[in-house]
Amino acid sequence: MFRTSRSPLALLALAAGITAAAPTPGFAKGPPWVSIEIPANPWDQTTRGAYLLVHVFHHGLPMQVEPTGTAEGVVNGQRRSVPLSFEKASRPGVYALRNQWGGAGRWVLVITVNQGSHEGAGRTWPRRWWR
Repeated sequence: MFRTSRSPLALLALAAGITAAAPTPGFAKGPPWVSIEIPANPWDQTTRGAYLLVHVFHHGLPMQVEPTGTAEGVVNGQRRSVPLSFEKASRPGVYALRNQWGGAGRWVLVITVNQGSHEGAGRTWPRRWWR
């Protein structure tokens, strides 16, 4: 038969032990996480009219690392490559992308975030979005 202690101090010690044994997300290793939001929020003036929003996270926290990217497409049978520029939005780690590739043709957006000074610096993690 399993007995439990009714002492608040014993419960606190048990909770502290479980917390200490659990893995801490802040010490986890890994690349930045990129999330695409489409359509952009029309009520936020910093994102009004944007084609999409890019959210950049590292270990669940917003990261102030501006993404880079290109729009790769075919227009009238000719391949095109357009460098993309991103604008900071009102929330940390959020960047707005406006349509810089035009309305004609078929396009693939290649959006990249550099890991920066974190472990594995220099590695990039692309996120592709098809139109």
